[in-house]
Amino acid sequence: MKKILILVGIAAVIGTVVILSVSQTSRRGTKVYQEEARKVETLISTVKASGEIQPRVYVNISSQVPGEIVDLRVHEGDRVRRGDVLLQLDPEQYRSVVTRLEANLRLARINLDRERTSLATYESTLRRQEALAKREIVSAEALDQVRLQVETSRIQVKALDEQIRQAEADLVKARDELAKTTIRAPMDGLVTRVNAKLGEQVIIGTMNNPGTVILVLSDMSEMLAEVKVDETEVAAVKPGQKAVVTVDAVEEKKFDGVVAEIAHTATKERDVSRFVVKVSLPSAASSAGGATAELSRELPSPERPGDGSGPTGNYESLRPGMTAHAALQVASTRDVLVVPLQAVIGRKRKEVDEALKGDQADKPSSKGSGSIAAEHPVEEKATPGAAAGTGEEEVDVIFVDRDGKAEMIPVTAGLSDEFNVEIKGDALKPGDKIVIGPYRTLKRLKPGAAIVKIEKDEDLKEKE
Repeated sequence: MKKILILVGIAAVIGTVVILSVSQTSRRGTKVYQEEARKVETLISTVKASGEIQPRVYVNISSQVPGEIVDLRVHEGDRVRRGDVLLQLDPEQYRSVVTRLEANLRLARINLDRERTSLATYESTLRRQEALAKREIVSAEALDQVRLQVETSRIQVKALDEQIRQAEADLVKARDELAKTTIRAPMDGLVTRVNAKLGEQVIIGTMNNPGTVILVLSDMSEMLAEVKVDETEVAAVKPGQKAVVTVDAVEEKKFDGVVAEIAHTATKERDVSRFVVKVSLPSAASSAGGATAELSRELPSPERPGDGSGPTGNYESLRPGMTAHAALQVASTRDVLVVPLQAVIGRKRKEVDEALKGDQADKPSSKGSGSIAAEHPVEEKATPGAAAGTGEEEVDVIFVDRDGKAEMIPVTAGLSDEFNVEIKGDALKPGDKIVIGPYRTLKRLKPGAAIVKIEKDEDLKEKE
């Protein structure tokens, strides 16, 4: 009986060893992550950029005359109409100037009237003297003297007339400056910033002195997202392209947008060149009907202006200066085969050719003895220092799981979004098991190597 139990125990141990051995054998090979190639209805390529929200139209209100603020009638958040008084500067010194210039103008007109009277007298005297001169009663010297008085008076009349014009111009300027002590709203809008306080002195505003801005008046009926696009991506951005804008402060909402303007000159930020792109958030009339329906298939449904209440609709939750992120739709395609972005890697042309030759040796081709490059036409990527035709240039390849073996397939990549890339041609089929990582493993993976699919969480557990 003991012998039987011993034999059973030995058999159990041997069975366990065999099972473990088979299990280990089945798990031999490089551990990789996999996903299947799939067809998508729409693939949208986007350029992402960040910036801030700004009203499309806003006015920096500055004073054109210096003075003390004696009446400040608005605060941040107030809505005003065109022509409403925003603030009042002390007008007393400007009123006194107007009063003085009005008096000067009246005095100049009186002097002109006096001189015109004198001129009329001199002209009458000249006529009498000329009559007497014909009768040789008056000497030529006396006649010349009267003529000189007339000419001098005429010149004085012209001088006084010009003085009046100058006085009138000075008075117009003084009245204009007096009027400018009352600063009015140039348009309907919202007061979005107030930089001055009651009793403060303001100075004349200039283009190069932002400190002279008293307040900012914004038209909040149409907003912009001013985002900065990297110089490597701005070439793909064109006016009229659709966009979806998100705002950090309004996380639950997304806004339709259209590229309105693209800066022609870059701005430098830490040796990085970026271009300012203005994305308009159109009014309800221009965005009705879902202008970004295609983009919305890939992104969460955006909030369209005009659905809300109040003068600004959905824009009432936006404020100038809020951080914004825009996804600019630069290209799209339909009904394409895609794989994850991380599945596409670059390999040297000669390495790809050698791998494909090895495949042909194992599986004779019916295409004849054509070149590997001819049978697998793919786009080559420029590699610094590698001349064309040397085999050092890189091509895009993908590894596919073929019965536990890694098969290298050269591919031509097309459009890509944030996660996927289009694969052109018929090199892949929907459902193919694509190797996507880990990245270090994928970079070292050799064609024909044995591979074993694992889940990402499984790999993490093993590492723990």
